[in-house]
Amino acid sequence: KGYSICHGVSGNAYTFLHLYQVTGDLKHLHRACQFADWCFTYGKHQTQIPDRPLSLFEGIAGVIYFLFDIQEPNKAQFPGYSL
Repeated sequence: KGYSICHGVSGNAYTFLHLYQVTGDLKHLHRACQFADWCFTYGKHQTQIPDRPLSLFEGIAGVIYFLFDIQEPNKAQFPGYSL
Protein backbone atom coordinates (compact mmCIF):
# COMPACT_ATOMS: atom_id res chain seq x y z
CA LYS A 1 0.00 0.00 0.00
CA GLY A 2 2.94 2.37 -0.20
CA TYR A 3 5.03 4.30 2.27
CA SER A 4 2.41 6.03 4.42
CA ILE A 5 1.80 5.75 8.15
CA CYS A 6 -1.93 5.39 7.47
CA HIS A 7 -1.82 2.01 5.73
CA GLY A 8 1.70 1.62 4.45
CA VAL A 9 5.24 0.69 5.39
CA SER A 10 5.81 3.50 7.90
CA GLY A 11 2.63 2.65 9.79
CA ASN A 12 3.59 -1.00 9.94
CA ALA A 13 7.00 -0.05 11.27
CA TYR A 14 5.42 1.77 14.22
CA THR A 15 4.00 -1.58 15.33
CA PHE A 16 7.52 -2.95 15.62
CA LEU A 17 8.78 0.18 17.36
CA HIS A 18 6.04 -0.21 19.96
CA LEU A 19 6.83 -3.91 20.40
CA TYR A 20 10.48 -2.98 20.93
CA GLN A 21 9.51 -0.39 23.54
CA VAL A 22 7.35 -2.90 25.41
CA THR A 23 9.60 -5.96 25.20
CA GLY A 24 13.11 -4.58 24.69
CA ASP A 25 13.63 -7.34 22.12
CA LEU A 26 16.07 -6.14 19.47
CA LYS A 27 14.44 -8.25 16.75
CA HIS A 28 11.52 -5.81 16.75
CA LEU A 29 13.84 -2.82 16.41
CA HIS A 30 15.65 -4.61 13.59
CA ARG A 31 12.35 -5.14 11.78
CA ALA A 32 11.41 -1.47 12.17
CA CYS A 33 14.81 -0.52 10.77
CA GLN A 34 14.22 -2.76 7.76
CA PHE A 35 11.03 -0.83 7.05
CA ALA A 36 13.03 2.41 7.40
CA ASP A 37 15.58 1.16 4.88
CA TRP A 38 12.76 0.50 2.44
CA CYS A 39 11.50 4.06 2.97
CA PHE A 40 14.88 5.45 1.91
CA THR A 41 14.10 4.23 -1.60
CA TYR A 42 11.00 6.46 -1.73
CA GLY A 43 9.66 6.59 -5.25
CA LYS A 44 11.56 3.57 -6.59
CA HIS A 45 8.87 1.00 -5.79
CA GLN A 46 5.78 0.52 -7.90
CA THR A 47 3.29 2.02 -5.46
CA GLN A 48 0.24 4.13 -6.16
CA ILE A 49 0.43 7.87 -5.74
CA PRO A 50 -1.59 8.72 -2.63
CA ASP A 51 -4.60 11.03 -2.81
CA ARG A 52 -2.75 13.49 -0.57
CA PRO A 53 0.96 12.98 -1.37
CA LEU A 54 2.24 15.57 1.13
CA SER A 55 -0.03 14.75 4.07
CA LEU A 56 0.92 13.28 7.44
CA PHE A 57 -1.11 10.10 7.19
CA GLU A 58 -1.07 9.37 3.46
CA GLY A 59 1.97 11.18 2.15
CA ILE A 60 5.63 11.94 2.53
CA ALA A 61 5.17 13.94 5.75
CA GLY A 62 4.33 10.75 7.64
CA VAL A 63 7.34 8.96 6.20
CA ILE A 64 9.59 11.82 7.32
CA TYR A 65 7.96 11.76 10.76
CA PHE A 66 8.67 8.02 11.05
CA LEU A 67 12.28 8.38 9.87
CA PHE A 68 12.76 11.11 12.46
CA ASP A 69 11.15 8.99 15.18
CA ILE A 70 13.20 5.86 14.51
CA GLN A 71 16.37 7.75 15.41
CA GLU A 72 15.29 7.51 19.06
CA PRO A 73 13.21 4.33 19.12
CA ASN A 74 12.52 4.42 22.86
CA LYS A 75 10.75 7.77 22.44
CA ALA A 76 8.91 7.02 19.18
CA GLN A 77 5.15 7.57 19.25
CA PHE A 78 2.61 7.07 16.50
CA PRO A 79 1.27 10.59 15.81
CA GLY A 80 -2.09 11.33 17.33
CA TYR A 81 -2.47 8.01 19.16
CA SER A 82 0.10 8.03 21.96
CA LEU A 83 -0.19 9.87 25.23
